[in-house]
Amino acid sequence: METSKIHFSPDELLLVNNKDWILTKNRVMEKMLVALGVLGSKMQLEIEEKQEKIIEELVRSGPKISRGEKYLGLPYIILDYPRIFEKENILAIRTLFWWGNFCSVTLHVNGKYLPYTAKHLTRRFKEFQQYDFYISTSGNEWNHDLRTMDYHLLSAATCEQTNEALQTNQFLKLAAKVELTQWNNMENRLYSVFLNLIKLVEI
Repeated sequence: METSKIHFSPDELLLVNNKDWILTKNRVMEKMLVALGVLGSKMQLEIEEKQEKIIEELVRSGPKISRGEKYLGLPYIILDYPRIFEKENILAIRTLFWWGNFCSVTLHVNGKYLPYTAKHLTRRFKEFQQYDFYISTSGNEWNHDLRTMDYHLLSAATCEQTNEALQTNQFLKLAAKVELTQWNNMENRLYSVFLNLIKLVEI
């Protein structure tokens, strides 16, 4: 396409001539990187304290932070910890900051780790129904948007329905979100979700 044929809307022209908004965005992303780094260190201390109850592969894993600009068109930062990502087996807790949407903490399980994680969830089902968790057992396994039809509130399901879904499908994702408006208490809320989720990966 020839440059001379490209036209900008008034809103686009306003933004392209305003460097302050992109500099502000960069500062926010840097602050979130630091916040997730601190959170990852805190999570690691918790895992180390509970290492006798956690499978060895998870204990050996370290926090990994990655970032990008276009998850459904918007910037994001991900903290994976603890984490096992193998070709046919996944057991990981993923913390996501998604620009303009929310933060979330998700337990992602498939393969050989699914049966005992499902067993833990069944045992603690009523407890976890109190925590505003979303559950996904079908659809796109890599969908992180909790507002889509891949997810539904755990509180709206029965233990029997959940067990049937876990037996029929190939993965489990259990997630909770924290709105970006709750920034001042964000770290504590994300850490609290993490503490609940690691109950499901204990031996």
